[in-house]
Amino acid sequence: MKKILISSIILLTFIININLVFAEPADTSIVNTESSQDITDTTPKNSVFPTLNPLKAKDLNSLLLTIVDLAVVIGVIMAVLVFIFIGFKFVMAQGNETKLKQAKEWFLYAVIGTAILISAKLIVSVVQNTLISAGVVDEKLLKK
Repeated sequence: MKKILISSIILLTFIININLVFAEPADTSIVNTESSQDITDTTPKNSVFPTLNPLKAKDLNSLLLTIVDLAVVIGVIMAVLVFIFIGFKFVMAQGNETKLKQAKEWFLYAVIGTAILISAKLIVSVVQNTLISAGVVDEKLLKK
């Protein structure tokens, strides 16, 4: 169980890190391609390829909510696979009390994990509201 959990966390982290790119749109008004121009001249003389932000998120708050949404989708898929695996464990127990007890424990842990997964957005909003009410985070920064 621990090997499956650790490998799934590593896989999830790898998938999330591949898709994240932190980039800001290029401000072409300050880019000068000719070295002979005055540095205070902010009008671009040549075209520059701007760097576009591939993320839908405009700030850190929406980025975190996007990551939570992605984690929920991947987690639900994994939860379905875990429940199928637990079903096989129940069938393969064939009445053996120790194997049935182990399968019941797996089922309990899978239900608890799925409940936490489903309530992930609620947990994020509770933490966010707690940080705002404690004065740790400014609410104006989150509403940008």
